[in-house]
Amino acid sequence: DIGEDFTIGSVLSILMPFERVPVTPADSFGRYARMAMKGAIQSLAWVHSRDVYHGSLSGACILVNSLNTDVNEKDFRVSLMNFGYSTTPELYEPPDVPPDLLVAARRAGAVTSEAIAEYARRDDVFQLGMAFAQLMFPNLLDKGTDLKKLIVDIFECDMLQLAEYSQVDDPIGHEVLSANNGAGWELLASMLTRRCSAQGLLQSRYF
Repeated sequence: DIGEDFTIGSVLSILMPFERVPVTPADSFGRYARMAMKGAIQSLAWVHSRDVYHGSLSGACILVNSLNTDVNEKDFRVSLMNFGYSTTPELYEPPDVPPDLLVAARRAGAVTSEAIAEYARRDDVFQLGMAFAQLMFPNLLDKGTDLKKLIVDIFECDMLQLAEYSQVDDPIGHEVLSANNGAGWELLASMLTRRCSAQGLLQSRYF
């Protein structure tokens, strides 16, 4: 209900039984997922506009104030939390850069502090994309599937392969992502390939 806060981690276990509801489950879940992801991306874009990088985004960091899929959009609120690993530009000079981030950024060709900071922003987007994937594919998660390994390492962010693979286990997520000529797959690909800023994602056809 409005007024109580829940994390997207709770949504994963509560919303997805909609596949057993006979009345347009994909429409109900799809509307809710769209509002939740738009709110999360707006929050991340605001954080990045303040030169702050989250550093540890996951579904558990996304706070929503309702699990009701019929909630009015104007009453629905989404926030980010758990900023314990957040950083600002002045910390993007060695040796202050988190070691794992520095290694990954340099592997991607980032050398200057500005380039490392931009990599950090895009990594936030990537992590939010993984949370989006977890929301869409809960049954694969329940089977013990490592979604990051599956999507990034095996399929190399090829959404056509992922769509074919996921449609049996997670038909609801597959249908939601395929709506509007695959707008959800397009958004997910943009997030997981780190090719778009959080602000840029708000222009997605998915919303």
